[in-house]
Amino acid sequence: MNSVLQMLFSLEDFQERYYKQGDLHLEACERYPADCFQCQFSKIGCGLCSGEYSIKKEEKVLENGQEKIEVNLSLITRFSHIFPYNFLSVLSRRSPNPQFQNIGQ
Repeated sequence: MNSVLQMLFSLEDFQERYYKQGDLHLEACERYPADCFQCQFSKIGCGLCSGEYSIKKEEKVLENGQEKIEVNLSLITRFSHIFPYNFLSVLSRRSPNPQFQNIGQ
C-alpha cells in the first residue's frame, strides 16, 4: 500500500486535491475524520508531501542523571496522527466487493 500511495501522490493532480487543498478541508470538515475519505487522504497527502509527520515531537533528555522523555507540545496538532486502521476502514467501507468491506483483507 505504501508504494501505491507514494505513486499516487507523485501525480500533480493528486497533490493539488489532497495536499495543497487538504488543509482547507481538514479545517472545515464537520464529519468525524475517521469516517471521511477526503480527511484520510488529506492527512496522507500532508504527511507524504510536507514532511510534517517525520518531525520528531519528543526527545530524550538527561535530568539529574536520569533519562526523561520531553514532548514538544507546539509540534502536536489535531492532524498529527495517521491511524492505519481509520484509513483502511474508510477505504474498505467504500468497496463494491463484499470481501473487501472489512479491514481483514
